[in-house]
Amino acid sequence: MSTEFVIEVNNLKWENDTILKQAIQDVLKKFNVDISVDNLDIEDCGDTKSAIIYLQSFNEVQEISNSINNSGFKFTQIATSYKKILAKRIQSKRPETIYLYEEYLGDETRQKEFKEGGGNIEENFLRTGQKRCLANYACGIVNNREKGTVYVGVNDKGRVVGLRCNHEKRDRLRRRIAQIMKCDLNPPLSTIHYSVTFVPVRRADGYDLDDIFVLEITFYTVDKFDRLYTVNGDVYQKSDACLFGPLRPAEIREWETQIQHKLMKEAKNIELLEKIEKYEIDKAENERVIDMFKQMTEEEKIRKEEKELSFKRKKGELETEVSRLNQMHEDIKKENYQLQREKSTLVKENKTLIHKSKVCVIL
Repeated sequence: MSTEFVIEVNNLKWENDTILKQAIQDVLKKFNVDISVDNLDIEDCGDTKSAIIYLQSFNEVQEISNSINNSGFKFTQIATSYKKILAKRIQSKRPETIYLYEEYLGDETRQKEFKEGGGNIEENFLRTGQKRCLANYACGIVNNREKGTVYVGVNDKGRVVGLRCNHEKRDRLRRRIAQIMKCDLNPPLSTIHYSVTFVPVRRADGYDLDDIFVLEITFYTVDKFDRLYTVNGDVYQKSDACLFGPLRPAEIREWETQIQHKLMKEAKNIELLEKIEKYEIDKAENERVIDMFKQMTEEEKIRKEEKELSFKRKKGELETEVSRLNQMHEDIKKENYQLQREKSTLVKENKTLIHKSKVCVIL
């Protein structure tokens, strides 16, 4: 990815990276900027996250940065509460990709197409209507429904030779490529489905070759693919080291039939995966509920045991108290009995004294 058009957006909410990337893509669409997830990196920053966004032009950098910092636009779906979202232009944080002059990149395949880029590339390869122009290759690669890359600055033998282009020319090529994808392909290809990268070329001794790059135009799988892409009404197909087309009507019908069968198979697979995912979610929820009831049962068991222990403890205390009261009752009974005996003795002694007293009076 080019290191020239990179911004960092800080103070984003702590969220799953995939969900956060999708939210950022939705927000950027407000600025008419579509980017693929390959052009987004998420970094952890303590209790917040930041996004590193790789854009295609300086105009995109300015528009997004100014809107975030100056125009009061609020990223409510991705912003951390009570924190201001900030955007700034930075250098790329990704490891720098470079090619060595005459480096071997392998053979051409369905996913790789090499173009040396000699002569006036803007009037040749980037001019729709030429037999082997970028629009035709883009059409063929996208119709394969696979990720693929066109390398400009690599010869047919797979050797890096580079493409000379200064900063002004690189900007001009980006604008021309964007125009091709938007105007020459039907349906138009959004920037979320392709990227443009200028990879610097160095000599074997490590020194840069001034303004020499390999232009990489990478195409990503189109998520909603319901018909074949065309260029001026013609359909193309990229094969190993070859571009077929324009295809004849019979070939188009056969290919569309194959695609429809593949889409139906993928739809069934998606449906099956969705059912499996739903099953896994339901299973996890059921396990959670079972664990909750187990926890409740365990807690209820603990409470019951505590109640039983409390009851036994209170029962023991009550029995001890009853035993103490019974003992007090017995002691009182014994004391009363003793007092009754003493009373009886005193009564007898009193009667004896009265009798003696009477005898003395008679005498």
